[in-house]
Amino acid sequence: MVYYFAYGSNMNHEDFKGRCASKSNIDLTAKKPVPCTLKNYQLAFNYYSTTRNGGAVNIEKAGGERVEGVLFELSEKELKAIDAKEGYYGPNNQRNFYDRLEVLVTPKGSTKPKTAVTYIANKKMVKTSFQPPTKDYLKVIVDGARAYGLPKAWLRKLEAIQTKDKR
Repeated sequence: MVYYFAYGSNMNHEDFKGRCASKSNIDLTAKKPVPCTLKNYQLAFNYYSTTRNGGAVNIEKAGGERVEGVLFELSEKELKAIDAKEGYYGPNNQRNFYDRLEVLVTPKGSTKPKTAVTYIANKKMVKTSFQPPTKDYLKVIVDGARAYGLPKAWLRKLEAIQTKDKR
């Protein structure tokens, strides 16, 4: 078993299922999802996704900050399917859109952190400026966060993110 930390659109069951359908039939809702916190990181929309037609969420180190997300238990086979969805082709492949990152997250109701795999945008893909997401993409993230019961303050923070479309 591998723990996987989702913080963006992968928290949205329908979006994930639709985007992963061609690669696997993973059902993340069956994987014991638990809300959790990643400390000393923050969300960053510093990656432009042609698929999403706007900024895509990423994380970056930031002392004192936190990212709320969801922790799932996956098999190695399921993690490989997420690798394919995220455009991760291994540590030495130049075509990576996202890279794997091992992080420590704290599940809700626990004080004991767990090591989990998450994805960050490959440094070659990262921009130096804010890449505003589309309103639809941000809604996918907010709806996923709401479905897993992430804190209301976190939902408000997500909802306040500037989008490239008029609100």
